[in-house]
Amino acid sequence: MDIDTSLNVDGTVTADGLTVDGAGTTVLSSLVSLGDNTSYADLTFNSSDTSNGTINFADATDSNVGRIQYDHSDNSLLFRVNDAERLRINSAGNVGIGTTSPSSALDVNGTVTADGLTVETSTGLGVIEVGGPSGAYIDLKSPSSDDYDLRLITEGSGGELNFKDGSLRVRRAADVKLTVDSTGLTVADSLTALGNSIIGNGTISSVSGYTSLNIKSTSGGELQLGNTAGSAQATLWSDASGLTYNNQAATSHIWTTGSSEKMRISSAGDVGIGTSSPSSALDVNGTVTADGLEVSKASTSTSIGDSTSIAKIVNTEGTLLNETAGIEFFNRNVSGSAKLAGVYGLYEDYNVAGYAGALVFATETAGASNVAERMRIDSSGNVGIGVVPETWFPSLNTTALQIGDTTSIWSLTNGSGDLRTSLDSNLYIDASGNDKYLNTGPGTRYQQIAGEHRWSSAASGTADSTATVSDRMRINSAGALFVGTTTVPATSNTTGFRVDDSGYISLTGAGTAAIDANRMGSDGQIINLRKDGTTVGSIGAKTGDMYLGTGASGLYFFDATTSVIPWNAGANSTSDAAVDLGHSAYRFKDIKLSGGVVFGDAGGNAGTSNNSNTLDSYEEGTWTPNGTGVSAPNGAYYTKIGRQVRCHGYIESTATIITLGGLPFDIAGGAAGRAGGSAVWNNYATSVMGILLAPSGVNFAFYVGQTLQQITTGKALYFELTYITNA
Repeated sequence: MDIDTSLNVDGTVTADGLTVDGAGTTVLSSLVSLGDNTSYADLTFNSSDTSNGTINFADATDSNVGRIQYDHSDNSLLFRVNDAERLRINSAGNVGIGTTSPSSALDVNGTVTADGLTVETSTGLGVIEVGGPSGAYIDLKSPSSDDYDLRLITEGSGGELNFKDGSLRVRRAADVKLTVDSTGLTVADSLTALGNSIIGNGTISSVSGYTSLNIKSTSGGELQLGNTAGSAQATLWSDASGLTYNNQAATSHIWTTGSSEKMRISSAGDVGIGTSSPSSALDVNGTVTADGLEVSKASTSTSIGDSTSIAKIVNTEGTLLNETAGIEFFNRNVSGSAKLAGVYGLYEDYNVAGYAGALVFATETAGASNVAERMRIDSSGNVGIGVVPETWFPSLNTTALQIGDTTSIWSLTNGSGDLRTSLDSNLYIDASGNDKYLNTGPGTRYQQIAGEHRWSSAASGTADSTATVSDRMRINSAGALFVGTTTVPATSNTTGFRVDDSGYISLTGAGTAAIDANRMGSDGQIINLRKDGTTVGSIGAKTGDMYLGTGASGLYFFDATTSVIPWNAGANSTSDAAVDLGHSAYRFKDIKLSGGVVFGDAGGNAGTSNNSNTLDSYEEGTWTPNGTGVSAPNGAYYTKIGRQVRCHGYIESTATIITLGGLPFDIAGGAAGRAGGSAVWNNYATSVMGILLAPSGVNFAFYVGQTLQQITTGKALYFELTYITNA
């Protein structure tokens, strides 16, 4: 994680590593902030028992020109400056400045210069010991304020040592017992030493206008604070290894200002700033401002959530839903600091199973008073960008990315091979597995499932109401395209459209056209049919009507005359007397007409009118002769062509027959009613040519010349006759 501005931490920070780089020549006054000034804030460095916890300060030429390091092998804390160790606190609590092995509470190898020094003990006497082989001194540097430059107080006995306005005073209760000023040393009462020398080999002197306490010896200088028994409770010494501060009683080291505690190092070595009970290596209750911060620790864990190399940000007041703890990013300049963005852990829910949390990302727009949420990862792993994600169906392991108020991308698996990825508009699946609307309006869905691509939609509905999502189109795993159906429409009688990778197309419409083809502009082909790339036929348009055909063979459906006309599809024109209906080897079986068949002109006297060359009737069938004495044991047949009827029959006479009836059509009146025919009866050897006379509609008789022929009883008669009818 790279932090360009600042890091605010409220609580404990624990991590394997955290590096903060200050770039350029401008020194950032605050890059890391821990806590919010309302509760404790921790920064934890977790290391193994034999390794180190380190904060390095690097520049372009040196990766650790400065360092704060805790060595777990000997429980010491060291401070490195300008590529060299300057201060160390060992496991006994001894602080060494200029020495790596402090032997007292404060072991200083070098000169100690300070604006003030407070030594306090709850029991006994507080002791400052200063000494060295060549002398020792404390160098006092006065501030511009009128406060004390140096003040040592033993509250139990009412003793005080202070330096103010160029004077050093020793008080007991309200009485000044010793004064050192420009006039010299003034002692009100006696001056008693607990050892051989008050200041050892050091001196109390005035150097360049400042009063100095110099504690030194050949091996270093030491300041001891102890009780009345003379034993040291805390020591500060300096030697060649550095400055060491040690609390002999193994209790806390406390730093105060204005009688208010500001920092503490507990007996466990935990450093607390703004807190009197640190619970980690560094526990800060307040804002931490630094050019850089690195938290590092080795961790071998490969499971998310089990790593010991972490940075913790804790909200100690987090008892209400939607409370947050997070990291905020600021930009600071001469005009102040401005919040830019933040990442927050959000307390989402709590139930018998435990806590549920979300991660919220926020940014601030120009002119806004605070950051606004831009993205959220909820406790189920669903992501919302610009919106808080809905509660998606958890039992099917649904994970969703929700973008704004309408769009979502989600994946689903139910453990039984039902794997799908979906892109939805205005749809989501709720916790019960129901399709719901995100907002009021229609919904659409695209899915990849079981090797298929599916497109679905739902009619308009209201926000959070149940949506009925219907399959509209899909491409199956074999590459077939289905529209409005999931089966083959032609075989299932289901409306829809299918195209598969073999080139097969199936369309079924319900109460509407399955295909609507439209050609605009000129006449010509609307549908072109090909075989192996070669045109074999076409369906097209001509002057507002349709034609179909191939080459010179085709039909034109001419609506103006309600007729079907021979057509030359290749030339896109009519064709006269050039197209046959049927073939000598491939004939039509029956032609059923309600009108007649008009033939070309045969050259007769009637000319070429429709009446002269139209065959408007043809019929074949059976009929039954009847009349007195007529028996018809066998079938009788007829053929009608136009107005001409030809009848065949066989009868037997049971009595004398004069007139027969039962013709299939009425005989035309007048001369047209006469017809020729033949009859054979009795022994089949006598033939008679008869004249047919029609006494009435379907009755007839046989004549020879003008003589009526009566058929006597017991005769068998075969006959054939032809007549004209108006039917």
